[in-house]
Amino acid sequence: MREWHAASDLAGLPGLPGSERAIRIRADKQGWRTRNRKTNEGCGRPATEYHLSSLPEAARAELVRRSIGEPELPIETQSPAPAPDLTQLADWQRRIVEARLAILAEVDRLAPAMGLQEARTTVAGLAAGGQLPEGLQASVSDANARDGVGRTLSARTLRRWSAAMAEDGPAALAPRDGQRARAAPPPWLSEVLRYYLRPSKPSIAQAYEHWADSLPPPARIGLPNLRAVQRAISSLGAIARNRGRMGPREIKRLRVYTVRDFAGLDPTDVYSADGHCADFEVQHPQHGRPFRPEILTIIDIATRLVVGWSVGLAESAWLVADALRHACTASGIPAIWYVDLGSGFNNGHMLGPATGLLRRLGATSENSLPYNSQARGVIEHVHQTLWVRAGRSLPAFVGRDMDPEARKLVYKRGRREIAQTGRSRYVMPWADFLGWAQERVDRYNARPHASLGRRSPNDVWQAWRDRGGAPILPSEAEAADLFRPYERRRVVRGQVQLFGQSYYSIELETLDRHGTDVQVGYDIHDPEQVWVRDLDGRLLCIAELDANKAPYFPQSRVERARETRAAARLKRLENHADEVRAELGGGAPPRPEPEPLTDEQRANAAAVLARLAPAEPAPTDGDRPIFESDIQMYRWLLEHPAQATEADWDYIARAARESAALRLQMQLEDKKNNRKVAV
Repeated sequence: MREWHAASDLAGLPGLPGSERAIRIRADKQGWRTRNRKTNEGCGRPATEYHLSSLPEAARAELVRRSIGEPELPIETQSPAPAPDLTQLADWQRRIVEARLAILAEVDRLAPAMGLQEARTTVAGLAAGGQLPEGLQASVSDANARDGVGRTLSARTLRRWSAAMAEDGPAALAPRDGQRARAAPPPWLSEVLRYYLRPSKPSIAQAYEHWADSLPPPARIGLPNLRAVQRAISSLGAIARNRGRMGPREIKRLRVYTVRDFAGLDPTDVYSADGHCADFEVQHPQHGRPFRPEILTIIDIATRLVVGWSVGLAESAWLVADALRHACTASGIPAIWYVDLGSGFNNGHMLGPATGLLRRLGATSENSLPYNSQARGVIEHVHQTLWVRAGRSLPAFVGRDMDPEARKLVYKRGRREIAQTGRSRYVMPWADFLGWAQERVDRYNARPHASLGRRSPNDVWQAWRDRGGAPILPSEAEAADLFRPYERRRVVRGQVQLFGQSYYSIELETLDRHGTDVQVGYDIHDPEQVWVRDLDGRLLCIAELDANKAPYFPQSRVERARETRAAARLKRLENHADEVRAELGGGAPPRPEPEPLTDEQRANAAAVLARLAPAEPAPTDGDRPIFESDIQMYRWLLEHPAQATEADWDYIARAARESAALRLQMQLEDKKNNRKVAV
């Protein structure tokens, strides 16, 4: 009797469907034991055959009945399909293998006493009656791997399992995976992907619509429906489904990555640095208006300790140099300086062959690859935990998660308050911001980290110091000079030019350095002087800003000229104000206020007034008399205010500055008229 039967032989048997297609569907669903056999022509699609043991009992009985009288067929030379690899089994297959192995182990345990065939019959009978040990009886259902209630084992099944395991090992006990192999992608999928894999990220429905619109009307007949297109695209891998919709930097989030181990690093081996534009606003240190500062942070990779930081208006070479100075003087000089390709890190100040800061420190610069911020994940993570998370507690937070309405309200109120009072309850002043930043760094260094075994960076650093570790620190003299950026300049007549300013030293002329190149070092915080060295690094002199300048005129003379000019301008403004007040009031110009007199001046002035007789009628020149003294003119102006002009009172004011008697007369008149005057 044959063991393998094609679907055409099984169609219509008791307990089986009546069509070949239905036979194949049930076989796939129930995981029948199968093999592939070439057709008689030896080409084309191989035929699939099913083993007798996988069929229902009624179908097997019918095949046995039909086989009575059939001639014995020759043994087929085709070998059965190889057993699957245990490592490739699904969970449900592995569970069945384990159940069958447990039952076969019970058969092997009973076989020495009663024989192998009798042991199989006994185990099968006990399983049918539910009399096996509790754990073993529970495995019978899994071992059957058949649908239906009450199915049990047979001695024949146990014999088949033993033979399969003896030939191919335990993997042969696994039922074949009923899932069909993944079909090749349909030919139209590549056409749809042309419209789907775009940076604008259209939906599948939009891509399907654009694809259909691009085809001529005859070609649209027989197109797959939208659901089929969605299934085809969903079956692709995550990278294939997003290549083109994402750029190289974004698609890295879907790829495998390498976890870097820092266990072999010592403190100060590697410093990593990066700049971060704050997600909050503070007051500008110069004009006081709100702005977002640039924060540069340096971290030691081995200990996660923030060893240096600095803030500025933008990421620049000066900001980087200041942060590196902080790190080297406080924690030590690094062996490797690991940064990105930003211009703030890669410039002549940092990497120059003769004047570069890193060359003078002896540190090696290493750069991460473009679009590979994951390689510097430590410093990227620091920004989130140190600055972004802390910034959320500030009212001037402007991150993308901030409520737009609240952000707009703080924006307007903060600027209005600063314009009115110079301060705001929402925006931190610059000095307060620096103190806040230092507090955040101190808290970060004291907080336990999971990557450090729940120890803080301070604890790890101190443990290294306790083991005898010592950072390489620059001396005070080295620190004062190392962190000055240097520029190469040419000496011209005892001067060097730097940033549009001139620095002079007599020593440059004495040493006859005219026309030679030198190194000019400067302090980013003090532009008053520079340090001039030759190309070998020897200090030549300290040149001062505009040291060879002399005043065009002596300063005292210039100051007197300025005072005279200011007094004249003030007088013109006073005259103009008097004219405006006269026009507004419609009366005579106001009389000048007399200056106070000393006691001596008052006594002398009183004697002069006592000698003056009452004024006689003076000869006139038209409507005005000819005055013999300034006091006579003043008395006449008081008696004839309608005829007094601004020029008259201007003259009286000038005369009063020279005549104490006139000033006393003016004060007496004012006192008589109850005017409050300075006496």
